[in-house]
Amino acid sequence: MEIKKLLGDNIIIEPESVERVNEHGLEIPDSGQNESNTGFIRVMGEGRKIIGEHRRHPFYVNLGDRVIYNSFAGETIGFDGNDNCRMLAEEDILAVLED
Repeated sequence: MEIKKLLGDNIIIEPESVERVNEHGLEIPDSGQNESNTGFIRVMGEGRKIIGEHRRHPFYVNLGDRVIYNSFAGETIGFDGNDNCRMLAEEDILAVLED
């Protein structure tokens, strides 16, 4: 999917990959895996418009930040060759993680 421009405070996150092998070397099937709710910010909109003013509210996150997000929020989309990216609003990001 080709995205021309994100609107408002929407953000695209590329989820971190989930380990498919446990600590004992056994492969975990897809049905037994928990979906990751951490990832990296890849694309950001322009920010939420402030009503009555001609400016936008700045983001609290930056491109490339590693974040924890609400796993039930947003939509799963295909982006840049990855079919598991998430598009969600900034308010659905719960924390920014340190490297």
